[in-house]
Amino acid sequence: MFQQARTEENKTSVQEVCQWIGSAAILPVGEKWTSKALIKKLLSKKIYLMISGLITTTTVISVLMYNTSAGKPDAIAKPVKKLPAIEQTAFHHQTAKQVKPPHEAPGKNNVPMPVKKAKASEQDSLLAVREAKEALFTKVSEEETSASGNTTVQAAENTTGSVKRKWLVKSGDLKIDTLFARVKTVEFISKIGNEVSVSAKESNHIHFSAYVAMEGKSKCNSSDTIEPEISYELSDSVLKIQFSENPHSFLKLFKYHKSLSHFSFEVPAHTNIKINNAFGDVVVKGIESDFCRVINGSGNTTIENVKAAVEVNNKFGDIKLQYIEGATDIESGSGEVDVSELKGRAKIRNKFGDISCEHITGDMVVTDHSGEISLKDIMGNIEAKNTFGDVTLRKSSGNVSVESSSGTVKGEEVELKEFLDVNSKFGDIQIQLKNKLEDLSFNLSSQFGDIRINKEGYTQKSDKEVFISKGKIKVKAKSASGSQLFE
Repeated sequence: MFQQARTEENKTSVQEVCQWIGSAAILPVGEKWTSKALIKKLLSKKIYLMISGLITTTTVISVLMYNTSAGKPDAIAKPVKKLPAIEQTAFHHQTAKQVKPPHEAPGKNNVPMPVKKAKASEQDSLLAVREAKEALFTKVSEEETSASGNTTVQAAENTTGSVKRKWLVKSGDLKIDTLFARVKTVEFISKIGNEVSVSAKESNHIHFSAYVAMEGKSKCNSSDTIEPEISYELSDSVLKIQFSENPHSFLKLFKYHKSLSHFSFEVPAHTNIKINNAFGDVVVKGIESDFCRVINGSGNTTIENVKAAVEVNNKFGDIKLQYIEGATDIESGSGEVDVSELKGRAKIRNKFGDISCEHITGDMVVTDHSGEISLKDIMGNIEAKNTFGDVTLRKSSGNVSVESSSGTVKGEEVELKEFLDVNSKFGDIQIQLKNKLEDLSFNLSSQFGDIRINKEGYTQKSDKEVFISKGKIKVKAKSASGSQLFE
């Protein structure tokens, strides 16, 4: 075959080859045809043909392999167990919250998983819990949790254990009238502000009544209604009621709001009281229990006819206590403090305002920053300290210790048991003692001011100091600038 090819007559001319490869025709030189351009063109054309053939072959093989694999039968799917009738029913009647099964992919057998139905015992437990919750509030209407307009709520709570409930005022006002049993302590917390009254009555129940109404001024200067909420929790004989802003309302958009609400508690006398009020007047009467505690942000606080340990903390407003039997602790930020007919030790602190105490049986510690201190008919030891203001004692019996930075210290009909100690920086000291002169010893000194003793016909005067040693009762007075007089 090769010999025949060599001896075969050429039928293709050099010009045709050159035209095919795009090269100019080369004239023969003797018997041999030569051209460097011809050789390069032939080699590049050959390489191009080889690469094209390789790519074509690879593509054909890939297509054949794909068709071969596609023609194979699918894997045999495992048989799917048919769902019982009950489970199928549960699956086809799911709620809207159920996630839908994904769409079936081609070539795969997808079977949705059944939803497991609750057991009969679980269903019975859930039903029992629901019935128990409904039984707790058999007399509470639907309006309690979402009250609108002029609504009156009536309920009777005689349950044991822990109970929680909430009233929400959507619009208008709300009236509540309900009873609670088995309560030993009432705790009321108001974060908005309102009037609160507590009074004792002959009953075994807590009678809670309330009228709630709010008014607010928005940033647009338009009148809007604020939606507060009232919640309570009854647990371990402690009833906790809270009046607060609805966290889901737009109360923050208001420039100010005004509460027209009033809360009233009628309780058995032995009930303990704890009140924390944002602002508004608080009145407590007739309690005979372990303690009565009141915290008021702004408003007057009045406690009367109470036999219990009393604690009052009032930031802005007057405090009045009358006919109290028990230890008393009072703290006032700004306002007058008036205490009368108290049996028990008392501790009173006031930053700005007068303090007046009358008919007290018990030791007293009184501190005022700016205001007058007036103590009358005190049967007990007195410790008084005032920064700016007078200190006046009338008809007292006991030991007396007074410290005054700026103000007059006066005493009338003061009967001492063991001692009297007065320290005044700027102000006069005038004390009338009921004790006999022979029972008294004096140690008096003043940097700038006269000192005089004028008692039972005995007179002594000095401009610096006086020392008299006679009786066991010690009278000591020291002043930086001011006169002293003892009678």
